[in-house]
Amino acid sequence: MTMVAGPAEAGDAAARTFDVLGGTYEETHGRIPELLSSLDWLIARLPRRAKVLDLGSGTGRPTAQRLAAVRAQHLTHARGG
Repeated sequence: MTMVAGPAEAGDAAARTFDVLGGTYEETHGRIPELLSSLDWLIARLPRRAKVLDLGSGTGRPTAQRLAAVRAQHLTHARGG
């Protein structure tokens, strides 16, 4: 008999997988020139002291680094552990 995981177990499994693959993901997707250019374009148009919520965008590191450079507030939700 095959057991089907519930939502909590599936979420935990996905988080563990991302934890293992996160470094590789960051190396391959975190420095794409078009991504960085689009972030710079968007950030230049944010109002002063804007609050930004970066959802579902990979590790969030490129966004956080760009925002920190202009002293904007960056909120991130990360899996604790």
